[in-house]
Amino acid sequence: MTDRLHLPQRYRRILEGLLREYVPEAEVWAYGSRITGKCHEGSDLDLVLRGPELKPLGDGFYQFLEAIEESNIPILVQAHDWARLPESFHVEIERDCVVLVGKEGWKIITLKDLGTIITGKTPSTRRETNFGGHIPFVTPRDLDDARMIYKTERYLTDTGAYTVKNAVIPANTVMVSCIGSDMGRAAIAGKRCVTNQQINSIIIDDKFDYKYIYYSLSIRKDELRDQAGGSAVPILNKGDFGDIEICLPRLFEQRAIAHILGTLDDKIELNRRMNETLEEMARAIFKSWFVDFDPVRAKAALKSPRSAGSGWTVERARAYLDSMDENIVDLFPDRLVDSELGEVPEGWEVKDLTEILDFKEGPGIRNWQYTNSDEGTRFINIRCIRDGDIQLTSANRISNEEANGKYAHFHLKELDIVVSTSGTLGRSAVVRNSHLPLVLNTSVIRFRPVDGKTTFGFLYGYLNSRIFLDELETSASGSVQKNFGPMHLRRMRIMCPPFNFLRVHSAMAYRLHQQLINKRMENDTLIAKRDALLRKLMSGEVRIEPKGAGRSKRRPL
Repeated sequence: MTDRLHLPQRYRRILEGLLREYVPEAEVWAYGSRITGKCHEGSDLDLVLRGPELKPLGDGFYQFLEAIEESNIPILVQAHDWARLPESFHVEIERDCVVLVGKEGWKIITLKDLGTIITGKTPSTRRETNFGGHIPFVTPRDLDDARMIYKTERYLTDTGAYTVKNAVIPANTVMVSCIGSDMGRAAIAGKRCVTNQQINSIIIDDKFDYKYIYYSLSIRKDELRDQAGGSAVPILNKGDFGDIEICLPRLFEQRAIAHILGTLDDKIELNRRMNETLEEMARAIFKSWFVDFDPVRAKAALKSPRSAGSGWTVERARAYLDSMDENIVDLFPDRLVDSELGEVPEGWEVKDLTEILDFKEGPGIRNWQYTNSDEGTRFINIRCIRDGDIQLTSANRISNEEANGKYAHFHLKELDIVVSTSGTLGRSAVVRNSHLPLVLNTSVIRFRPVDGKTTFGFLYGYLNSRIFLDELETSASGSVQKNFGPMHLRRMRIMCPPFNFLRVHSAMAYRLHQQLINKRMENDTLIAKRDALLRKLMSGEVRIEPKGAGRSKRRPL
């Protein structure tokens, strides 16, 4: 961490010696331009000193200020007493700072001292036998803000893993992406796996808590990017990654901090699993009603088992229909008829997609249009669409003037559905009110139901169905990376039930969706609580006492 000061070692040693002499009881943070990387050789060094129990420092602080002025350090050192700064300054300093002098019982070591660092490797993609097995192959795309990684987009066979055997990592290894725009994403390997070369991993020694290391690194994205330099594609190689410093409390405190944060993450993960169940229920209902036509086949089986199709006996049909609401059963016809898309329920129509769905592709917002201002309007990109939700931590911004002027027609609304159109085709998410204001961008298409023609529930089910996803794979263009756009959608045809039937289905789908939204909103609150507590625990502002200990010199949790 302290290597971010851009301060020669000889001056750093003078500074640390004066701190030990005059304010030995204080922990010292550095902040400002020398931490953000926006400094030059003569920039000031900004320090804040934090006394025991965060109370004002005594005469030693003022003696330290005089000693600094008389020293031969060739830059201006601005030092402040934490207890005498306004609360608003605390927030700004905590946002980006490093520890210069550690807290009581804490020590500063490098990442390479934590264990063994492994840089990942990709097996040859020319050999099909390397892929398609059971061993997770982790890339930065899989580091989706979840703490533990069990599932990945691609998997290796035992043969594939053997070809990169020196890059295989065990469960509980901490993984950090170290190249490109996703730099600084951290996660823990949930099982034995392999990463690609864009990830450096630390196999943590038993004398450290691997969960604590993960939490500490998870909030240092900006710092890691600064370490990589300002190139177009920043890269943090294994050596530089290993030289990064980390501030560690004693092992009992590492474990206690990890347990507290882990309890919140466990609840977050439980809500995510419950949402997966809700989404599976919604997909199962859509598939049964609108793909397999189970209610129609069941009603047909009661009239004539032969007409219902394979596997539909009278007994199965009766049991299936008895499990459904009678009013809903009455809405289904009792026979299938031929159509251009195959058999469909009688009275249902095949229509152009454009008749029932309103869709719009995002514009091409360029890098030079981005703004670093927190007052700007976010715009969505493919990386934002994760696990059926929109992760705004990956969203860039444009000025409000451009958002409400040039791109006014690309603003998203609540319950819009956005779908990725490049790379991993068909990833979708529903826009929530808490996401707004939000602007559409390239490689993402926005969908809305046409009033009176279809409903949100049917649209959501269709865009997440195998029917739609298979159609995308078939019609998408591009040899290296497949893409689809409005021209492909305009050629697509869709089976559409009567609107009064869709309203009944939509009410059921909307109830499931609201439960899902409630869980996501609860997770938003839990994540905010965890992140706020994470920074306080990692900075030492909140300290944890061992059981049976007396009153701490720092604020106990």
